[in-house]
Amino acid sequence: MKKSKALCIILALGIISTSGIKAYASSAEAHKNRALAMEIAPHPPRQADCRNYVYSHESGWRHHALSPTGYGGIPQRSPGFSQAWFDNAARQIRFGEKYMIGR
Repeated sequence: MKKSKALCIILALGIISTSGIKAYASSAEAHKNRALAMEIAPHPPRQADCRNYVYSHESGWRHHALSPTGYGGIPQRSPGFSQAWFDNAARQIRFGEKYMIGR
């Protein structure tokens, strides 16, 4: 395993649950949501790569993603959110950023 991927995994431990999602976003949807994340919360390349690695694995950058255990959205937020959560990729990205900064 490359050192940068290992670092991303270590940073992600305890931040985002493993979702078990197998399907990935269309390339257009994933690209749009990644670009939105860079607008909302620009990071240096290494941090952006880590975020991309985690969100690609967890949700495929799909804002409508739902895991078998009930976690949802791009950052795979814990169960108990409203339908409005799924309709707002920007809200999900802001939530994920605040959550990771707080860890």
